[in-house]
Parts: sequence; structure tokens; C-alpha cells
Amino acid sequence: MRDIETPCPNCGNPTMAGWSICQSCLRRYIEDIGSLAHVIPALRALADRTARIGGRSHAPSRGVAPLPISTHWQEQWERASRLMLDIASTIDIRYGLLRTESWRKAWRKAISNRNSLAASDRTPDLMLDLHATLIDLDGMMRERDPRVTVVSCTECGQRIAAPFGMRAGDCPSCGVRLDLEALVAEHERDARSRTVDGSPAELASWFSNVIGRRVSRKQVEWLLRSGRLHGCERLGSGRWRVTAGELLDASSHVG
Repeated sequence: MRDIETPCPNCGNPTMAGWSICQSCLRRYIEDIGSLAHVIPALRALADRTARIGGRSHAPSRGVAPLPISTHWQEQWERASRLMLDIASTIDIRYGLLRTESWRKAWRKAISNRNSLAASDRTPDLMLDLHATLIDLDGMMRERDPRVTVVSCTECGQRIAAPFGMRAGDCPSCGVRLDLEALVAEHERDARSRTVDGSPAELASWFSNVIGRRVSRKQVEWLLRSGRLHGCERLGSGRWRVTAGELLDASSHVG
């Protein structure tokens, strides 16, 4: 049995006697299990969505077999459901033998036995696997909005929203022709060199508003806690200090 001085393998905070992770990590683990329970039905819906091959046409009302489900989303649904069963199997090994359709039963088992989750030696690794899986699925399922970068007119200082890929345009205030591609590149170079403080949610919001790159809170949190950002600094109370360029480069390999 672990004593109270044993550090949490994921964050370094002390754990309670008999636990393999600390209370903060357990809270995040339970939150991620809840997120997985919301993602699984969405993946099922994507897998069952009727495929559209070619143009629209009127089909006969009878005798037509449904088009096959999306095998890609079916695989992701099975992956997520199996992970939920694996999590519940740390409480009762029999859950690892259930079919993927029983994921809801496994979810209820997990969230109603938090102390057993915290005590399992498999939990530290499963917690990281779950978080990485949610980031991966988030990147697949998210509808990516067109990137927009806010730049300033070189003549009048008017703030302009420049859509990604637009090379030139006229300032709506003074009418001068602007090299938007160059302005966006200069803006990004300046933003990448900045040091930014904030929580994972605040950092994600900063990237969206200032640089025009969509980075999710889960991506930021995962990168901060996985040790992939060598220049980051923990400030306490859930806040971090990061170099924007390092976080941006690292997030491009996860999302």
C-alpha cells in the first residue's frame, strides 16, 4: 500500500494512502471519463450516418439496402467504447470481457467507484491514455473554422480581420491596398515570440483571438502536463507561463 508521501506519477503532488494518483488528478480523470461518455454516442452517430455517394437522386421506396456505415467512425467508436471497458476493468476485471455495446454499464461502474479507480496501479497510465484519446478524437470530430488573423492597416491603423489564405485586400477605412499575407506573417512572428500567462482555457482563447489558430483547452492541458513544453513554467492555481511559439509548434503535432 502506498503511503501519503508518495508523489503522484502524473503531477508530483502527494497521494493519499492506498491511492496511485492525487486528488486533483482523480478529479480530472473523472471529468475525462464523463467527456468520453459524451463522445461515444457522437461517434456512433457518425458511424451510422448514411453515406452519400455521387449526386442526389430519387431512390425507390422499397427493396433498397442501406448504404454501409462509415468504417472509420465505427473503428473510432469501438476504440472509445473499449477504453471505457478497460477503465471499468480496473475496478472489476469482468468488465474487460464485456462487448463494446456495454460501455454505458462500464461508465456507471467507473463513476460510482472513484476510490477504487484511484487505488488501481493501472490508473496513472490509463488516465494519460484517456486524455490523449480525447484529444485525438476532438481533432477528428471538430469542425475547423476558417482561420482569421486580426492585423492593422499600415496607413490608418484600422484593425482588419484577414481570412487565412487571402493575399491582398483594401482597408475598409482608408481604402489603401494592403499586402495581407505579409501583415499576417509579421503578426504571427511577433505573437510567437511572446510569453503568455494563463490557465489552459485562457491560453487556448488567446491563441484563437490573437494568432487566429484554433487550439483546444484539452490540447493545451495535455501538452502542459506531458512535459513536451520545455520552456513552460507552473505559476500555481492552475495557471502556466508559456512561450507562444513553442506551444503553437507542439500543438500542431497533437491536434
